[in-house]
Parts: sequence; structure tokens; C-alpha cells
Amino acid sequence: MGYIGLLGSSRRGAAILNLLREDGVAEDALLRVRVPIGLDLGAQSAPEIALSILAEALATIATRPGCRSPRKCDAV
Repeated sequence: MGYIGLLGSSRRGAAILNLLREDGVAEDALLRVRVPIGLDLGAQSAPEIALSILAEALATIATRPGCRSPRKCDAV
């Protein structure tokens, strides 16, 4: 499975997904999109954001949960 993500805020990502949904993109395809992209590492700088994206991509490839937030990590 490939890795697809949107860089930006959750609100912007939700708006884009809604537009895609209105254009007829299948819901199962939209569920594959990571919004926002990257793991929640507290990244601030461009290199840190890149690291969080690479970490999430690696977790996806390895079929690991790659917890996106502490709350979700507790549930895994």
C-alpha cells in the first residue's frame, strides 16, 4: 500500500477531503490519506517536520500503528 498525506492543518485537510468526496472519490480511498501528514513529534522546523513525515511513512510501510498522538498511542 502506498503512503498519501496532506501537508497543512486538519481543517484544511478536511476541506480538501470533502471536496474530493463531492467529486466522487471513493471513501475507502480517502481513508488512506493521512491528514495532517506526519507523526505528532512536536515538530516545528522544516527538518523536524520532514522527520515526522518519514517516520509515519516508515510506520505505514512496516504496517505499524505509528501513533499520531499520545491518546491514540495509549489505545494501541
